[in-house]
Amino acid sequence: MVAESQSDGSRLRLIVGLGNPGSKYDKTRHNVGFDCLEVLKRRLGNPMPTAKHEGELIRGRLAGRDILLLWPLTYMNASGRSVQQVVKFFKIEPSEVLVICDDLALPLGKLRIRKAGSSGGQKGLEDILRCLNTTEVPRLRIGRASTFSSRS
Repeated sequence: MVAESQSDGSRLRLIVGLGNPGSKYDKTRHNVGFDCLEVLKRRLGNPMPTAKHEGELIRGRLAGRDILLLWPLTYMNASGRSVQQVVKFFKIEPSEVLVICDDLALPLGKLRIRKAGSSGGQKGLEDILRCLNTTEVPRLRIGRASTFSSRS
């Protein structure tokens, strides 16, 4: 399948949620990318994902754009393998990929979106940048640092 141009000029976009598979990791801060994809999946009517490209994949349409949702099932540190396979198969440019991941340096719940840059130490994002051989991959980082104080 090739990412076809639509009448509005849009192309197929890939949204990758980072996390780790298995119930052991459900609802942990490290799996915030998976949790975000679950919200998008509900907006698409809860379709069943297809097991492909070392992940789970859903194709749909949101906000007038054709999208793919990808849950890599390779564990966080090897997420790039799955993303690379999807990008290659669907002929998606790295600039048309959005990676959603946690960020230990950001306060809990704070968001940061960037078009490009380093991994900032996030191992899943680091692997994706390595496998795609570019830092030009948009990312949405969601804070997970504890803001609790030891003061009474």
